Amino acid sequence: MDLEAPMDAWYAYVAVVLVSVTFAGITLGLASLPPPDAPKAATTIERVTSSDYAASARYNHDLCPRTNATSS
Repeated sequence: MDLEAPMDAWYAYVAVVLVSVTFAGITLGLASLPPPDAPKAATTIERVTSSDYAASARYNHDLCPRTNATSS
């Protein structure tokens, strides 16, 4: 019994190429983003955990600062 699937169709090759290019684009795009501000997030967490009363906090972070740029 042959367990290998033949890839003779051109559309299978095209699909593999499209998926590969998509994953490569996502990977390269993530690498170009700046790292998050860890000390600011840690300070927010510390303020809530060290509170004597029930507390909550919200930390607003910018995932993609390039989208907030104004065009001139």
